[in-house]
Amino acid sequence: MKKARRMWSLVLPGVLWLGACGEKGPVDSADLAAAALPSWLAELPETAVEAAPGVRVWAVVPERGNEGARLATYRLVAASGTEAELLDDLGTRFEGVPGALVHPLSDLPEAELAAGVAVLADRWDADKLVGRVARIEGGEVEVVFDWNGSTATAAMDTVVPVPVAGGSRILRWVAYPSADGGTWHRGLCFAESDERLWINDDGGNVQMVARDSIRLLEDLGRGELQTGAEVTAYSWGHGYRRGVIEEVLEPGLRFSVKTEDGETRAFFFDALTTAF
Repeated sequence: MKKARRMWSLVLPGVLWLGACGEKGPVDSADLAAAALPSWLAELPETAVEAAPGVRVWAVVPERGNEGARLATYRLVAASGTEAELLDDLGTRFEGVPGALVHPLSDLPEAELAAGVAVLADRWDADKLVGRVARIEGGEVEVVFDWNGSTATAAMDTVVPVPVAGGSRILRWVAYPSADGGTWHRGLCFAESDERLWINDDGGNVQMVARDSIRLLEDLGRGELQTGAEVTAYSWGHGYRRGVIEEVLEPGLRFSVKTEDGETRAFFFDALTTAF
């Protein structure tokens, strides 16, 4: 499996290395400390971290000088008021993470896992994957997912059935309108307030949108898509486009769709919806 590029930081005496798997650096720690925090942090609600140390959480760790976001799973090391200290699977610690960005797995509504169930999955070398449970054996969950246009299967460290139930928008896949209102795009909600949602889009960017402007992708992974079905298909750069399934390439997983602009291409199931 090809490794996803992961941003990380490691403090060494007098030097701070910052990069994607060590490809950049060294970076002077004073320069990094002066870099601005992401602007989207400013309006996050103050949220207490109430989980006990040792539990696993979904979280976004903000990075100075980087307006993007990466949603992944961590272990909660410590909590103080509205801040958390997290540890990733590579042993890197992150301090001062706002509580609004930390979501214990135990807080999510319980849902039963079984073969074929659509899930949000995470593991040390890839994150925020959507796939279907392929096999459960001895506590290990294997998930079949899209990997750069090919279908792959691998054991996952963390899996959560989608769509996540309940009134919260946290870890819900949503569609949101572009700034000009001309197209709809999708992303995963990682923080919320009474008025606003913080969404991690497919490019790793953060979109702050009005809570009442989104559409929940409630049918993600549900139902049986067949040839001739009318769907709305998502692709990065285009947003959602209406189309018709012309062929089932892999049952329950991959479909050939002809979109309204006349283009025919393969889509993994998570890119298809009938929500609008």
